[in-house]
Amino acid sequence: TADIGITNGTIVNSDRKFVGNVYIKDGQIVSVVDKSDDAICLSSRKGITNPCASDWPAKRMIDAEHKMVMPGGLDPHTHLQLPFMGTCAIDDFEYGSRAALCGGTTCHIDFVIPAKDQSLLDAYHTWRSWADTHTHMDYAFHGGITHWDESVHKDMGILVNEYGVTSFKLFLAYEGLFMLNDRDIIAVMKRAKELGAMVLCHAENGYLITDAQQRIFEEFGIAGPEGHQLSRPPEFEAEATHRAMVIANYVNTPLYVVHVQSVDAARMIQLARQKGYNVFGENVAACFADGSQLWNTEFDTAAGYVMSPPIAVDARHNQQEMINMIASGTISTIGTDNCTFTTEQKKRLGFDDFRKIPNGVNGIEDRMSVVYNACVHNGHISPQKFVEITSTNAAKIFNLYPQKGRIDVGCDADVVVWDAQRSRVISAATHHHRGDFNVFEGMEVYGCADVTISNGTVVWENECFLNADIAKQNAKFLHRKPFGYAFETVSVRDEQRKPKAVDRSATAVAAENGDKNAVELMDDRDGQLVSVENVLRKYVKSSDADKDGDACHDELDRIIYGIRPRSFIEAHDGAITANAKQLSVAHDFELQSVKISGKYAEETREPRHLTIGAIQNVYHCDGDIQSQSVLQQKQYLHACMQPMIESAAECGVNVLCLQECWNMPFAFATREKHWTLEFAEYIDEDCAASISFSYIAEMAKQHRMCIISPMLERDTVRDTVHNTAVVFGDDGCMIGKHRKNHIPRIGDFNESTYYMEGDTGHPVFNLSAYHNAKIAVNICYGRHHPLNWMMFGLNGAEVVFNPSATTASLSEHLWNIEARNAAIANNYYTVAINRVGTEVFSKTPFTSGDGQAAHNDFGHFYGSSYITAPNGVRTYPLSRTKDGLLVADIDLNLCRQVKDEWGFQMTARYELYAQKLKEYISGDYQQQIVYDKEPPQKKEK
Repeated sequence: TADIGITNGTIVNSDRKFVGNVYIKDGQIVSVVDKSDDAICLSSRKGITNPCASDWPAKRMIDAEHKMVMPGGLDPHTHLQLPFMGTCAIDDFEYGSRAALCGGTTCHIDFVIPAKDQSLLDAYHTWRSWADTHTHMDYAFHGGITHWDESVHKDMGILVNEYGVTSFKLFLAYEGLFMLNDRDIIAVMKRAKELGAMVLCHAENGYLITDAQQRIFEEFGIAGPEGHQLSRPPEFEAEATHRAMVIANYVNTPLYVVHVQSVDAARMIQLARQKGYNVFGENVAACFADGSQLWNTEFDTAAGYVMSPPIAVDARHNQQEMINMIASGTISTIGTDNCTFTTEQKKRLGFDDFRKIPNGVNGIEDRMSVVYNACVHNGHISPQKFVEITSTNAAKIFNLYPQKGRIDVGCDADVVVWDAQRSRVISAATHHHRGDFNVFEGMEVYGCADVTISNGTVVWENECFLNADIAKQNAKFLHRKPFGYAFETVSVRDEQRKPKAVDRSATAVAAENGDKNAVELMDDRDGQLVSVENVLRKYVKSSDADKDGDACHDELDRIIYGIRPRSFIEAHDGAITANAKQLSVAHDFELQSVKISGKYAEETREPRHLTIGAIQNVYHCDGDIQSQSVLQQKQYLHACMQPMIESAAECGVNVLCLQECWNMPFAFATREKHWTLEFAEYIDEDCAASISFSYIAEMAKQHRMCIISPMLERDTVRDTVHNTAVVFGDDGCMIGKHRKNHIPRIGDFNESTYYMEGDTGHPVFNLSAYHNAKIAVNICYGRHHPLNWMMFGLNGAEVVFNPSATTASLSEHLWNIEARNAAIANNYYTVAINRVGTEVFSKTPFTSGDGQAAHNDFGHFYGSSYITAPNGVRTYPLSRTKDGLLVADIDLNLCRQVKDEWGFQMTARYELYAQKLKEYISGDYQQQIVYDKEPPQKKEK
């Protein structure tokens, strides 16, 4: 039985709306039923009996027919109980939260603003003491940075990491009170970026305002509230908005511009977003009030409209422009800046000097209705967009989504039943604020909260506030996580923006001058040969008639790779988008794309195209491998990998495979086992702590791409470790896994003390979304065992990936043979992927069982990744020395075509070998040796 059932309503999220039912239990949404789709249950919490029933029993039923059921509003900008300008905001957390709930807002984010000589941390505890026992709804905090020194630097870290305060506001206004100079703004933004915290800014030019205020008051003798607007023209806000965005873009950290009031400032944000700036704009409900009231002849009325930035005087024009900005996405959220003062407070402090009128107006109660009336009722945006700007976007930006901002299973039961047809007239006489003034006085609005539910409790119904004590008990402070939605592009942008020196080497200059043979032979970074192909291109010429050596190169390609001019395997540069190419240049990785067609067009089968990708990478580490923490190394490597993964997505890759143990240094013989095994992760659907597992799952989901992630796995049952490849579907969910079957026991690669042999057999993963493509993973050392390759073929594999980590001294002479032979013998595609670079373990030299002297590295991992078609024709390899992405558009029909042509399965004689293998492992096997002379007789024991 549910606590509450809401039936027959139009459920509205930011991405869709539908008629259905919502069921609530224990403060959470436990089931959502789409009645427009034959009562199909969209989703439901585990353990709920009959979760998909359209008529669940519930203790309380609410009929929402002809009404909307939406996520409760989230106000990202409030100032409850704020000490300010010689007084204190009259709405405290009790009155403010109650007013919010009456209007359909169920969560807000307030600001901790330290008093003079008060630390940021002390201010946080003060605000918590004001809020915790008084608020009726969930809330969070932004921190206010009003000065800058080492103590603030430290307190920011404590607030983010210990208390879940992951956003900080700085001021470009209020000179002498809150305002920071540009140098301090840069420092705050850098610190916030380091912590993964969002920066908010009040954008007005404080120096200009101070000067203008003095001029208006002293030179022109204007003391009334109109002086406030005259001293803060729109261009002051626009200039500061632009300056803050330029600084944030330079630092490369997200920026949230609060209470954007003027069209000039909004246009600055619009232009910045068009240029790719990571910036979000917030409008406030007071934008829809009448700023011309600042010229009202009644002081009390005029002073009641004083806020900063000021409400526009040309209300109709400004409001329509702002609505356009909201509809187009320039403005991401609508808050309130709710900071209320009584008429007496404003008059007592500022009657003779507008500069002393406390700045602030109401809005937390009326925001939802005012915005709905102006934007939805008048036909400018959809109900879905309304939910987006009043709830969902703020939840995403401030890392509260999907706990807040969505109607879905598992979300908090903060729900509003919205009556779009009902109207009301806003008045201070009927509002639920503590103050006696309302900037929306007399405004008739369509769209009202019919029922408000907070944490699963009905708190507003029939125009009455209900269950206040229960609401207080349920209300909680929300600890928010750092980084998240707004930071998703930051690491990529950092990599893209790294400046690069001009390459003035002889090779680069020759290439710039058009020398086709000016290829790089040796990598200057590590002295390694880049590739055999570069040597051939540079030095091979066939005759004077063939000056470029093209004919000879074609013949070499035929002999070495099986590639013939105009054959079914060809370069496919058209698949490389401009963005993919740009990423490869910016991040210095090689990018190849080929197309492998079927040998002929079949009459009974359409081509079964699949685009596969392989990434080889240097183990990137921001410092010494053995000095950086495990978490730091993984996070840094994720940032380095992301451009290659994004490039693969740009090239249309369906299935992407990474190299063996891509997310850790190859440390399996360093004798530092206690450190190495900390890189192992639990492979499980609920392993949120497994950072690389979660990262690849998110990449797969984000890019709609199947990703194979070879990584060190810690078994959840036996607590043993395996070298495992995890296969993620394009929805981010794990399809399955395969554990490495064969473990090397040679020299530095004696890995058996680190992880166990696999116990998963030879699984083949069927991808129904991609023509039922059948893929498998043969991890590293398994390529030396032909029977291992054979078993994947017997299980129906059409593409077998071989993610590896092997060095030049150990097996480079075998590398070009093994995966290619496997493709030939089993008539499937093989993808050989090898690690690249030399990894140095500076602190702990190690020895191996091969008699070598103690050393600090395994040798050079030589990359050279390649793809082989079922007939043995293969691609050019990637570099021996640098990161690379190899993409191939393949036709899976080629597998059967080659089988039919060569008949290997017809001549394989599996039963013969099966019989002999059975005898071999039985212990009674007799070797079949024919002697040229009578063998010596064995002596009896």
